[in-house]
Amino acid sequence: MKRARKKAKESNRRSAWIFLVCMVTAGIWFSSKAEAREIPVDAVTLPGSFSSLAESVGPAVVNIRTEKITKGMGRVFRHFDSKPFHQDDPFNDFLDRFFEDDQQGENRYRSLGSGFIIGKEGYIVTNNHVVEDADRIK
Repeated sequence: MKRARKKAKESNRRSAWIFLVCMVTAGIWFSSKAEAREIPVDAVTLPGSFSSLAESVGPAVVNIRTEKITKGMGRVFRHFDSKPFHQDDPFNDFLDRFFEDDQQGENRYRSLGSGFIIGKEGYIVTNNHVVEDADRIK
């Protein structure tokens, strides 16, 4: 019985080695047949320097100025329904003195961005966050 197991174990090892050698040989044989072919590519003319590229596309780049006007609460307390501190808190005096809570005033928020002109129609392409919710765009 022990002899039969030993013989079967030996046979399995031999089969595994033969399989491994066959796979390595097949891999080497098939990979040697692969050839790298050169694909012709048309040459692209690139500008000699960045400055010449910037000169050629520069007229299409534009500055975008936006303005958003908000009415109501001032800068400090605009996110609160009421003041964040108790009415008798001394910190309220500080906030009132330096950051007045102007209920009636207008606040103007200005921002800058850039874009570029596409097509003969003069459409300007820019990121949405540059012009989102703006009241005036120049």
